[in-house]
Order: sequence, then structure tokens, then C-alpha cells
Amino acid sequence: MLPSFTGFNIVTYLAVTTFFSMCVSHYFNRTPLSPFPNIFWWAYLIPILIGAVNGLSHLREVPLQGIDLIGVVYLDSKSYLTGLIIKPLFIVVCSWMLGTAVLNSKKPEKFIMPLICSPVLPALAIIFFVMLNGFDIRFLASDRSRTVLSVLGMHANEFGLLLGTSFALILFLLPATQGKVEKFWMITCLSIITIALLLTFSRGGYMIAFVAVITFLILQKKTRYILIFSLVLCIFGLLAPGVFWERITTGVHQASARDISGANSDALTAGRFYLWQNLFPEFWKSPLWGSGVGSTAWSSLVKKGHTFVNHPHNLYLRILLDLGLMGMVLLTLFVRFILRNVKKVADDQSVPKIFSSLARGTQVALIGFLLAGMANGQYISESELSILWLSIGILLPLMVKQEKAFQVSSGTAERKLVYRQR
Repeated sequence: MLPSFTGFNIVTYLAVTTFFSMCVSHYFNRTPLSPFPNIFWWAYLIPILIGAVNGLSHLREVPLQGIDLIGVVYLDSKSYLTGLIIKPLFIVVCSWMLGTAVLNSKKPEKFIMPLICSPVLPALAIIFFVMLNGFDIRFLASDRSRTVLSVLGMHANEFGLLLGTSFALILFLLPATQGKVEKFWMITCLSIITIALLLTFSRGGYMIAFVAVITFLILQKKTRYILIFSLVLCIFGLLAPGVFWERITTGVHQASARDISGANSDALTAGRFYLWQNLFPEFWKSPLWGSGVGSTAWSSLVKKGHTFVNHPHNLYLRILLDLGLMGMVLLTLFVRFILRNVKKVADDQSVPKIFSSLARGTQVALIGFLLAGMANGQYISESELSILWLSIGILLPLMVKQEKAFQVSSGTAERKLVYRQR
């Protein structure tokens, strides 16, 4: 529920004690643990860990004069490993623990509602923050406000990705909800998240939501959904300030490339093209295994003082620079595994509708995130991917079941990896 956390706080405490509790229960009560497919190791975790070791040797190259803009995590080895590796991968561990909890639950569908509620808190934080500070819409859409939400723990674009993926998940879960109270609460959560998403002015978040809506309408094939969406779009088009459409179409007209690169360039990409053009040559320094996680911070462009950024604002370029071609291939195989298996879960008629809908939403949210990755995004499980990772955790036992007929053995007891249906 918290967009950002540091140190040994309540989030860390709960995760550590939960992990310890699961281990004790597994060894003494023979309760099964959620499977962790080998591809998670060799195609995701190991390339990132190797990239982290590679990056440690480059930390001394990070220019100290721009450390405030680049990030204090590059100051020393401990901060680097904690901030860029351990803390993000913490979400993967929490995802696996959630899968274990769901696997051992008599009513696993009860875990869906906390998943839906969790992005509501950051959304409410954004809404109340904007209201209390009296920010108007034009200011929020301008280049001067892109970091104004950072005091809440994340950049506006990161909030956009978090809320965009959350929007996709809830949208696909909505038709699978039966009770009137649950459906009303889900619509309320979706409305709050939508308002907060609009306030981020994140085109990446907008793209994920747009992909989700279009896919939802195509798959549902119901006239009432098309009419409702058309009505909402018409009302929004009539009432929304023009800055929304400026942001969606051509970017903020008064923005310059100084938003990112510090050099005059195109307003459409807010200087991203300048970064891509000047950072891509860094790829040839180590094309096979890259220059280490966070390599943009010690690139020639940054070391010469032309700009101070810690990522190239392109998911795929960042993977190539950090992990090289080998990392790109392995991460592609990992994403292919996730997409293929959540699709199998979504298409499986024997799976309860609530879980097949969650799987479909996860599939669409991930595809939307990959499209938005052309302008932003992380390949490590940062905060903006937390909701998506938790959704994968809930589906993990079913995904493994789809991949292969797994059985978990605990002493003499065996248990098939299936969800209990009501």
C-alpha cells in the first residue's frame, strides 16, 4: 500500500516475519509453498544480480556534482545494492509469499479485494495532495510540475504506471464480481484510481489504461459497455480542460527538452530522443552483458555534465545498456513465460471466473506496460510494478499448473497445485 519505503520499517518487518512464519509452517505443519519456476532464477534474478556485480565496479565513475539529481543510491556500494537491487527484489519475495498464502487458503478469492484496495491509498494521497496545495490542472500538466508528486515517494510517471496497471486489473475484474456491494466498491476504487491517474499526466499510464479499455471492449462484445465508454468519453471530451488533450497528443506545447536532457530538442518526447541518440553509443562498450544495473549514471553523457539522469527513459534501451544482448534475450524469455501462462489461465474454463478475469487483466496490463516502456519503465520490480507483481503472485500456482502437471511433496503428503473452488 505504500509507494515507497526505506530502512527497517513496518513493511520490512511484516515481510520478514511472514517469510519466517511460512518456513516454520512448511517444515513443522507440512504446508506447501508456492512454486517458484526455474525461469524466475535463470531468466530474471540471475541476470539482474550479475548486472549488479558489474555495476559495483563503475560506482566511482558517477560524477558527485550531480549526485542529488542522479540519486544518492550511487554514493557507495551499500546504498547501491540496497536501493537498486535488494529493495526492488523485495517485491518479488512478497509476490511469492502471496502465492503461498493463496495456495493454502480455503477461500483464495478473498485475496482479490486487498489487491484491488491497495492502489487506492496512493491514489487518494495524490488527490488530497493536489487539493491541499491548490494546484490547478494547467500547472500539473506543465513541465514545471513533473516532480511535484515526488514528495509522496514516486515520480508522477511512476505513479502513472502504478495506477495504469491497477486500472487494467480492476477493469477486467469488474464483470466477474457478483455481489452488489463488491461491485459498488470495485467501481468506487476504479473511479478513484482513474481520477488520480488523470492528475499524474503520465502518458505511459494513459497508454496502459487506453490499451486496457480497448481490449476490454473487444473481448466483452457487449453493447452496454461500448455505450457506457462512449458516453464517458464524450462527457470527458466536453468537460476536460484542453491540457489533457495536449498532453495525450503532442505533449505540453511549452515544454522543452530541459525536462529530462537539459538540452533543446523536441517537445513531443520532452527530450527523450536527445537522450536515446546520445546514450545508444554506450551499448557498444559492452554489447553482450552490458555495463551494469543503472549504467546511465556513469555514461559519457552524464560524466561530461551534459545532463544528470539515472535512466534513459526507454525500458528497452535501459536493458541493453545495463544487461546487454544476453540480458535482453533472457528477460524476453521471462516475459514470454508470464504472458503465455497467464493467457492459459485466462482461457482455462475450469478456473474460477474471478481468477481467469484477474489473469486476463494481468496479461493486458503487462502488454500495456511493455508498450509504455518505449518512453519509460523499469525492468527491475520497482514500486510502480508492485501491483502487477502481486497479481502474478496470486496467479503463480495456477500458472505453474498450466505450464506442467506439478505436485508439491512435503514428507509423505502431496497436494496438487489447484485452487479450491467454492
